[in-house]
Amino acid sequence: MTDFNIRKLKPISIVSKIKCPIFFIGSINDTFVNVEHTKKLYRKTLSLKKLELVKGDHNGLRTDTLKEEVLKFLIDLNITDKISSR
Repeated sequence: MTDFNIRKLKPISIVSKIKCPIFFIGSINDTFVNVEHTKKLYRKTLSLKKLELVKGDHNGLRTDTLKEEVLKFLIDLNITDKISSR
């Protein structure tokens, strides 16, 4: 066991330092991660980024359209070959 407290995490303080691409998905009715927090993280991100807002809650089903957007993001990064070869 560690002295880890999830409530003390402050991703907003480090997101601008992340250099890898980030695909943000914010659920409009999420009661666990407020969609406004996701939007703030997106705005602070300096690396390549994409934001998709979806209907539903934190663990809601994701549409095929969203899955296609994620795949397109990965294809544009040219990393899908590396993923499929594992």
